[in-house]
Amino acid sequence: DLGHAADGLAARFKPEDVVWMNNCYEIFLKKCDKIKNEKEEEIQPNFLKWSLGSKLVDVGNAVCEKVVEIDRDVDLIKELLWTVREITKINDDGVTNHVSWLFWHQTKGSLKEFWKSS
Repeated sequence: DLGHAADGLAARFKPEDVVWMNNCYEIFLKKCDKIKNEKEEEIQPNFLKWSLGSKLVDVGNAVCEKVVEIDRDVDLIKELLWTVREITKINDDGVTNHVSWLFWHQTKGSLKEFWKSS
């Protein structure tokens, strides 16, 4: 449940930021579904690096790996969404699109069950 998942975030972020993260996370999941079902145009890793910057891509990749290790901790993805928004000033749709593709590129081999087409 997203409200419960945000409990840890509430202690560190303003309420409106937690609401934004929860909403953005829902969009992130929908974009992941589109990626799974090949209904989304792929964003290549080189474009992600150009658009987000190498440092943010490295941070994002580390977050994705950590999510895999600790059983898909949604708070980490929510914080990554927020970080991308704050650092890049990309609009909300761009944030979720970039993070979804970053997540796909980083986890397609390790989360095969998650990425299986539905």
